[in-house]
Amino acid sequence: MTNLESIAIAIKETNQSQFVTPRQLINAVGYERSSSNACRMIDEFLEANDFEVQPHYLNEWVDNKVEVRLKELMDNEARSCSMDYGGITPIYVYRMWGGQVSLDEIESAMSVVIERMRE
Repeated sequence: MTNLESIAIAIKETNQSQFVTPRQLINAVGYERSSSNACRMIDEFLEANDFEVQPHYLNEWVDNKVEVRLKELMDNEARSCSMDYGGITPIYVYRMWGGQVSLDEIESAMSVVIERMRE
């Protein structure tokens, strides 16, 4: 059985997304079916840990996998008006994308972008 704390620890320790089913999220808060209480508890957990779920767990079949990940860092910082685009490093992008793209690919793409900006 998956519990919410183990999901949070895994994401925070590895900076990697976790893939779970909506059923596992619902069961982790002590319910067997989606209810307003279960959804409230899941949403509070996500908000408290600055996580998001893609696609949203309510929009998927209960046994399909959804991705629980840190909220998009750039989106959060841009909304707070504290975004410093000079601080976007390959490791920052790697973490923001949840490790889904290799660090080498990100570094290569960023070097191309930087060269084009200098032209």
